[in-house]
Amino acid sequence: MASEKIEEFDFDQYIIPIKRAIPQHLRIRQLTSIPKKVNSLEADIVIELAHFGPFGLSEKTKKVTVIHDLSPISHPQHHGIPSQIVQKVSLPKIIANSDHIITNSKFTKQEIINHYQKDGEAIDVVYPDINQPDSVTEFPVLRNRYHINQPYFIVSGTIEPRKNHITILKAFEHFQKSEKQCQLVIAGQAGWKNSSFFKALKKIERKDRIILTGYVSREDLWGLYRNALAFISASHFEGFGIPIIEAMSNHLPLIIADNSSQTEVVGESALLFQAEDIAVLSKHMAAVSSDESLRKGLVIIGDHRLEEISQQKFSLAYLD
Repeated sequence: MASEKIEEFDFDQYIIPIKRAIPQHLRIRQLTSIPKKVNSLEADIVIELAHFGPFGLSEKTKKVTVIHDLSPISHPQHHGIPSQIVQKVSLPKIIANSDHIITNSKFTKQEIINHYQKDGEAIDVVYPDINQPDSVTEFPVLRNRYHINQPYFIVSGTIEPRKNHITILKAFEHFQKSEKQCQLVIAGQAGWKNSSFFKALKKIERKDRIILTGYVSREDLWGLYRNALAFISASHFEGFGIPIIEAMSNHLPLIIADNSSQTEVVGESALLFQAEDIAVLSKHMAAVSSDESLRKGLVIIGDHRLEEISQQKFSLAYLD
């Protein structure tokens, strides 16, 4: 039940539009008009893709829900209070009522089992696919658009506390003492609870080498990936970490925080560091920037790991 038609799907679609004039109608319709329509169709199975439901369905309908992560439960400090409350109240019932759960990492599967004692046999791990653009912005355009004039590291993701951009800022500042001429490109829009990030940015001595792109198109993002020295994620927690496989698909060396699902996703293909270890992250940045053979070796291992991940992408075959 989409809010608008998805053209690439050739099966029947029933559109339940979002009424923007009604606050929270996105969620309200999941409790009212969507289950009403599903029940009228006497559906055999319903898959809820946003781990909110399915609610109010006939007992004859098999219920499958997709759980992307449990960060509002396990790391509430990185979320607003309304999100914490909604997830804390709704998730126990959602998970208990689900005949089956799809999640995007072994890590998240284990979290569901630990928090809610769900039978592991009822949980499938299927890695998500990525949305690759049809075209990629050429680097000369990107260079002018984002004022890139040196080799650069790229970070991708909304600027919010969980992503831990502050550690990357501090590590980059330490790295610059090596006098290596590099830039840091942070691709992503400003999110929430980010005042501490912008305060930290003001204190960076060479902040002219740090580029905040704001929102970027998929075409620009792919171009930025393809021309970077390496990709960095210092995130405190990820249910999967889509930017990691985006970077891998563009053959980038990876420097990744050793936690949550991130370690699972990269396998042996990344240089790892503890999320707030500025010294080790800076050391990895120096190594990658100065050692071409290291970069090539990481990319080869990353290509193999991405091939393994691709074999577990989402499929509806298990429903047969």
